Amino acid sequence: MKRSITFAIAACAALVLSGCGTGLDSDTATMVAPVPGYSETYVSENPPGTVGIRNAYLVYPGQDGYKAGSEATAKLFLFNDTPSPVNVVIKSDVGTVKLDKPIVIPPDGYVLTEVKLSALKQQIRPGESAKITVEFVGIKEFSVPLTIAPPDTALPRSPMPAEGGAAEGH
Repeated sequence: MKRSITFAIAACAALVLSGCGTGLDSDTATMVAPVPGYSETYVSENPPGTVGIRNAYLVYPGQDGYKAGSEATAKLFLFNDTPSPVNVVIKSDVGTVKLDKPIVIPPDGYVLTEVKLSALKQQIRPGESAKITVEFVGIKEFSVPLTIAPPDTALPRSPMPAEGGAAEGH
């Protein structure tokens, strides 16, 4: 009887303690949100904390994408988890960057930024990307590939009829 009680206690202890072994290197420690846009985080030493970009993308313009010479709209969340405000500068070789106002992220805050890229030098179709540079002044510069986001609503069905007619199907 003593032997079975000892075995049961040892088995329970092993089961309970095995849950403590995941630590910082577990699968959940490195997960990235399933959003269509680009995301990256940088750990800063001066000022201490992190800065980052989340869900950076080009707004869906339609099936043909953006034509050369037109204007594209990009949206991105910029995060500042440091104790100081951070200025952000955005540049691009793809087109001229237009902002409504300078970007300043408050300490432990974020901003949703809308960037206009005017006079595009090339066509950008769904599936392709355009690069911009996002600089958290004095901290880190990111090279950000902007892809076109999926449409907000489903695209219309193809006008082509299915092969085999209505009698054939599953």
